[in-house]
Amino acid sequence: MKKIHFKIVLLTLFVSVLSSCHEWLEGCKYGVEMKNTSTSEIYALYRYRYKHEYICDNHLTLDSSMYEKTQIPVGDKKTVLYVSGFNSDEFWKSTDTISIFVFLKEEFEGKTWTQLVDSGKSLQVYHLSGDDIRRLGSCVPFPPTGAVCDMVIDPSCGE
Repeated sequence: MKKIHFKIVLLTLFVSVLSSCHEWLEGCKYGVEMKNTSTSEIYALYRYRYKHEYICDNHLTLDSSMYEKTQIPVGDKKTVLYVSGFNSDEFWKSTDTISIFVFLKEEFEGKTWTQLVDSGKSLQVYHLSGDDIRRLGSCVPFPPTGAVCDMVIDPSCGE
C-alpha cells in the first residue's frame, strides 16, 4: 500500500512540474522574453543584477562570463532571455536590473569577446529595472516601441 501511495505522490508531483513547464513555455509568466520584429536576426547578450544598485553601463565588460547570449530570430515569436523559478510579478524587485545588448547577427558571429567589446557596435542597449519588466509584461520589444521610450535605453527613442 505504501508503494502505491508513494507512486501516486510521485506521479502527482511529476504532472504538477510538467504543467508548470508548459505554462512557462507558452508565455512570459516566468522571466523575460524578447520579441524581434526587425528585418534581421539578432543576438541578445544580457546580464542580470539581483538586489544591487540599478546600474547603467552602455559598454560590455571584458569578463564574458557575466553575460548570457541568445540568438533571436525575426518574427512574432517571443524568445526567453532570463528564466526565474518565480512569477515575474513576485520575483522582480525595483532594484533588480537586466541589461540587454543587442547585436546584428553579422556583427556578432565570428567575433571574439575582445572584438565585440572593442567594436562597441551594439544596435541597442536596454537597462531595465524590475518595475520596467512588469510594465512591459515581461516582454522586451526590438526594435524599441513607445512602451520603452521612457526607460533607460541607448540610443533613446528618436535618435
